[in-house]
Amino acid sequence: MLACSPRATLPIVILAGLGLHRPTDARGQEPVEASPSQPPEVDEPPPELVPFRRDAIGQHLQAGVTANLLLPFGSVSEGVPISSRSGFGGGGTVDLTYGLDRFVSLGVYGEMAWLGSSPRCGSSCSASSLGAGGMVRYHVGQGLRLDPWVSYGFGLFMYGADSETEAFHYAGLELMRFQLGANWYASRHLLLGPVFGLSAAHFIDRPAGESSGGPVIRGTFGIRIAFDVPGRP
Repeated sequence: MLACSPRATLPIVILAGLGLHRPTDARGQEPVEASPSQPPEVDEPPPELVPFRRDAIGQHLQAGVTANLLLPFGSVSEGVPISSRSGFGGGGTVDLTYGLDRFVSLGVYGEMAWLGSSPRCGSSCSASSLGAGGMVRYHVGQGLRLDPWVSYGFGLFMYGADSETEAFHYAGLELMRFQLGANWYASRHLLLGPVFGLSAAHFIDRPAGESSGGPVIRGTFGIRIAFDVPGRP
């Protein structure tokens, strides 16, 4: 049996002691190593706030002019269809609106139309109409370059028809004036867009001998041009 000298065994004892020694913390406990499958938690920065669409309606003043094609139908009074007084025609509308907030604007409108003859009344008949009132408009996509909108109006409506021998005059209320349109910003201040409309009027003042009837329905299609102040942001 070989005997080992104390000088030969000393390095072995030192190496064994270094291999068995594990570092400890201040409390004498061994630190817990992070698992490779579970990386240490990292504080993430808070998400960035997305700004709301810029306001292109609130406190904006818009003045618009619309050129319309108009198709009336219905009755001016009981048993008297409007086609016996006039046919289809065209006209124009002016409107002025002010934005209450980023979606809603209030305004006023005025319109005039000229109607031609119809097969029921012959080539000698014609008519004109005049209306004015207030409206509320809701902007669906404000802040965008293309801004769809819907509006509802209420006002006064007058209609006069002439033939070779007679003249008929009517006046009443436009109980419903619904419009669907869109604004396209051609520039910061200039807007263009189509307008589709449907309205219904009931006449209170009628020629003698005619009784209450109606309503008179009008379908319209137009192109609107408007000016916006202070303009698109």
